[in-house]
Amino acid sequence: MGDGMDIIERIYQTAGEKPGAVTPVSGGLSSADKFKVHVHGRDWMVKVLPGTPIRSRWYQELANRCDDRMACPKMHRLFDDGMLCLLSPWITGESLEERLFKGNEADLQRFGRQAAEILLKLHQIPFPYEAYPDQLRKRINAACDQVEQLQLTFPLHKECCAFLRGSMEQYTAPHVCFVHRDVRPENFVICDEQLYLIDFENGSLGERATDFSYLTTMGGERFFPFSRVVLHHYLQQGDDGTFWEKNLLYSTLQLVEYAIWKYNAKGKQVKLQAENLATQYASLERTKPLWFDEE
Repeated sequence: MGDGMDIIERIYQTAGEKPGAVTPVSGGLSSADKFKVHVHGRDWMVKVLPGTPIRSRWYQELANRCDDRMACPKMHRLFDDGMLCLLSPWITGESLEERLFKGNEADLQRFGRQAAEILLKLHQIPFPYEAYPDQLRKRINAACDQVEQLQLTFPLHKECCAFLRGSMEQYTAPHVCFVHRDVRPENFVICDEQLYLIDFENGSLGERATDFSYLTTMGGERFFPFSRVVLHHYLQQGDDGTFWEKNLLYSTLQLVEYAIWKYNAKGKQVKLQAENLATQYASLERTKPLWFDEE
């Protein structure tokens, strides 16, 4: 944790109040140090992770705009040692993932609709970002270059890189907004039968379709029933006519970047996610996945 500054001191400097009990929190995929604390009359999730001034500003802009159903950081501070302390509302409840796997159709419909409403509110917050197309182009080229340098051979690897590079040739100015970038059932919590979106530390500025790559493609078939409900409601208001085209672009890019990470971290090739992409999008000949039209 940076230079070893005490967590209580970090919370005090961030919240302006000495915390009560500070309880470490385990589990989840986040690499941040996590704690449950009580300040200003309520419980908070505290996360401490590396940050930058630009990242700090992003959290401030998000806090100024986010809805109550988004448990985004309400207080934050960037310390001189480069560590960022985030305080987000603590939401007590049940993971949506656990509820969905009980197989109740009424829950699937109700919470799928609520998830769509939350994402629509998040994505309707515009943000000027003129450099985005150029940054996306650099991200795509870097990913494809690494696939070649590492000599990756996951299914459809050549087709994925050709598709990504070809897509940038017809790329148009996007609708850029705040995106969560880790939308999946385990990052929704049910409290009093209301849904809340949590874990914003992977968020950024980007296009709306960015937030659906896991649900539509990377998560696999167990998420398809929930994804179908979410998208049916979302696309009634959130589609400008390019959603599926952009979803395929970001799903393919996420697969390629995941393939690079998996090879570098574990020395293994991606298989299941690549096969799923090939099947659902007919080897990139379709823009809408097969499962979306299935009943």
